[in-house]
Amino acid sequence: MLGKRKRFDTFENLDEVMQSRDIKFIVGPGKKEYTVHEAPFANLSPPLRALLTGGFQESREGKVIWDDTDPITFVLLTQYAYQGDYSLPESKAAPTFSEENEAPEEGDAPKNLPRSMQGYFWATEHRGSQHHFVKDKFFHGKGRDEKPSPMDQTQSILRKFTGIEAFEKACRDVEHLRPMYMHHVQLYFLADKYTIEDLKEICLARIRHFLSECPGTFQLKTILFESVPIIYAWTVHGDSLRRLISQYFLANMTWIDTGTRFKALRRSTPEFGLDLLDEIPHSYWRELSEGPNEPAAEVWED
Repeated sequence: MLGKRKRFDTFENLDEVMQSRDIKFIVGPGKKEYTVHEAPFANLSPPLRALLTGGFQESREGKVIWDDTDPITFVLLTQYAYQGDYSLPESKAAPTFSEENEAPEEGDAPKNLPRSMQGYFWATEHRGSQHHFVKDKFFHGKGRDEKPSPMDQTQSILRKFTGIEAFEKACRDVEHLRPMYMHHVQLYFLADKYTIEDLKEICLARIRHFLSECPGTFQLKTILFESVPIIYAWTVHGDSLRRLISQYFLANMTWIDTGTRFKALRRSTPEFGLDLLDEIPHSYWRELSEGPNEPAAEVWED
């Protein structure tokens, strides 16, 4: 980690950028070409600095091939390298109503849009172990009168992504929810690969916020189930994103564990099952032995 990363928003720093040499990146299976300045990228982390200035083939030729990175993720990284922040692109796809976007036919899904975990957390009166677990892991221990200030408003972004006013339609459309979540995840993978620790923290915070505020729809569950094997394939034991996704599943287990998909997921990704077990707080077991003393959990969609 480089400590406090240099920003390129002053005249002197911008002058340094403009005088640094051009580096060509060949990105993705489609070999899309991007040309960037060396200085902002070399400033991101020691591994990237070594790659671009350390005498390797990439630094000698001024060309880097990243065929396992998609163009959107690369553009987000570039935005962060130059500006110190990133923002998700808008989706241009119209809402669709494919099979994966439809609620189950069994009639067990509520007519109104389910609450998000954040909405349930602030509305509930209970103070059991689940409440304290969610409070600690997702809201940094803040109380009811200290609602967290989100880094971005997921609900506003959902409306912006769809270009429609009906928030419910956005939350029930996989093709709009998936990129909102996976762009952060993919950027996290790239930041992790090149040890860009400050960017990893931003990605984690935005994934946490998305998980906290997005309503608990069938479509959200579908996307989360899809993402677990990907997350475990790209990360290692003890990784922060692994912990976050395990904590989210654990905090919402009454909604998550309602069908065969969750059992199949645990069997196909055994490390995930072990992480779930490791994350269970002792207070859960104590409540099991002493009996619940709280209202029933909010019902989300299966």
